[in-house]
Amino acid sequence: MRQFLKFFFASCLGILVSLLLIALIASIVAGRAANKALMSDAIKPNSVLHLSFKTGIPERSNNKPFEAENFNTQTNLGLSDMVKAIEKAGQDDNIQGIFLDLEGFPDGQVTASTIRKALLKFKESEKFIVSYSEAYSQAAYHLASTADEIYCHHMGGIDFRGYSTYIPFFKDMFDKLGVEWQVVYKGQYKGASEPYRLNEMSAPNRKQIRRYLNVLYDEFLAAVSESRGIPVERLKEMADNYEIRNAEAAVKAGLVTKTAYREEVIDDLRNRLGLTDKDKLLTPSIEQYWSNMEKDLPKSAKNHIAVIYAEGTIVGGEGEEGMTGGKKYSRIIREIRKNDKTAAIVLRVNSPGGSALASEDIWHELELAKEDGIPVIASMGDLAASGGYYISCGADTIVADPATLTGSIGVVGMIPNAKELLEKKMGIHVDTVLTGPFADGVSPAFPIDKTTWDILNEEIDQLYIVFKSRVAAGRSMSMERVEELAQGRVWAGKDALENGLVDLMGDLPLAIDIAASKAGVDEYLMIEYPKTKDPLNQILDMLTGQNSDQVRSSIIKGELGTYAPYYQYLKEMQRMDGPQARLPFMIEYR
Repeated sequence: MRQFLKFFFASCLGILVSLLLIALIASIVAGRAANKALMSDAIKPNSVLHLSFKTGIPERSNNKPFEAENFNTQTNLGLSDMVKAIEKAGQDDNIQGIFLDLEGFPDGQVTASTIRKALLKFKESEKFIVSYSEAYSQAAYHLASTADEIYCHHMGGIDFRGYSTYIPFFKDMFDKLGVEWQVVYKGQYKGASEPYRLNEMSAPNRKQIRRYLNVLYDEFLAAVSESRGIPVERLKEMADNYEIRNAEAAVKAGLVTKTAYREEVIDDLRNRLGLTDKDKLLTPSIEQYWSNMEKDLPKSAKNHIAVIYAEGTIVGGEGEEGMTGGKKYSRIIREIRKNDKTAAIVLRVNSPGGSALASEDIWHELELAKEDGIPVIASMGDLAASGGYYISCGADTIVADPATLTGSIGVVGMIPNAKELLEKKMGIHVDTVLTGPFADGVSPAFPIDKTTWDILNEEIDQLYIVFKSRVAAGRSMSMERVEELAQGRVWAGKDALENGLVDLMGDLPLAIDIAASKAGVDEYLMIEYPKTKDPLNQILDMLTGQNSDQVRSSIIKGELGTYAPYYQYLKEMQRMDGPQARLPFMIEYR
């Protein structure tokens, strides 16, 4: 009887879970249908486009891990589509202005600059932009500075203090745990392993960070100065003296128009549109607008220009959404180059690098495309460093932004030695029987002996030489010149242009124009890769267990908030398989 009851209640529980799952899916589908119905009726005359940036902006729409803490099935609009929507809104008689709702901006400076240019172009149509935030980060203010009216909560302000970077160092923690990181690296600036072997930045790493921060900061100040009519020297003075400590100081300095509560900003929007208190204020989101707007149809499908978005860490295998999987991207490029309609390839890179092997595989497929007579153009976003530069360096033309972080030509390998942790901390002893001196490979249970260490050094040396040879061939440089620019050093796009690592300053549309020109085509169909799943299908994958690791990570990151990048960094370090060509630090744009 007890066994019967156990199986009975287990069956009931299974049925209950299944019913809840069905109800949840039905709710999501119904919500999505309702959302579509809302969107189809959203864009009416006298509307104000609502731009909010609370989640990250991928390069390609929906090409980022699904955020599991909410079940929003709305499109996660990519950067290029967002720019198209803003530009279209500038010519749309139904849209009278833009409301920038700037409670944070979680992306990089190149992403911000790209949106900023689209906003400035929108203003050429003589439509208004109004900005509001309780408190502006410098990243958010980069966009806000384009607005006709910049409002701030009277208890808020602007975090206007200059740029800085933070790098967590874990050496003492691992020492206490009894874990020693055995590191092989090439390039004095290649600091990816520094958090595991040092307690502070090395002098070369500090030097390169200081340089690229200054370049990015100068770009930011120049943009604010142009929009607000305040000299750069005065802006620097404000930041250096930390003058903008509250909203009133921001108003006095001319950075903010006036302080206001949110409802007062809404009243301003109503007044601009000539609405009364009883009239409904129409503020469709940029995602709603994109879903409703008429897309420009291709003039011809005879020729294709493939735009491949390589964003996130470069990893072996398929990779998750928001990552560049070596196997997945090699397959995509192979299919593209074997398509007779392919006229050119544009590789849009926003990656800090990662697996050296996966980077080599992607580079190889792009080289085969060139051998088949297909022009390859690289377009760089916020990051195209280390492995990100590896996959770009062979392109016929490389287009970057002044604030792009690129280069970082170097290789690093890390192997933990957990002998002390196992024996002294946990009481675990490991013994072996070998058929030869190298039969056990490299084990975390033992320190690396000198012979094996020498072999590892030779392997890393060889990878470094291969990386430099790819750059030398792609950029038509001598190996000696590449070595001067390599050493793992990160360059801002502005400096990379001067030293020959990139060809032009510009954006993705410029790269596409160059690709069309090199291919000799005037009319073409632009096809974007990789193919992405909409949020609903990502939710279904989550519910069926197809991306359980991704869901778990999403929930943890949601709980950690601003500390999530550190968790992500450690998680990616855990995934490292083989030598790495990756950016030597985390980047946060605040």
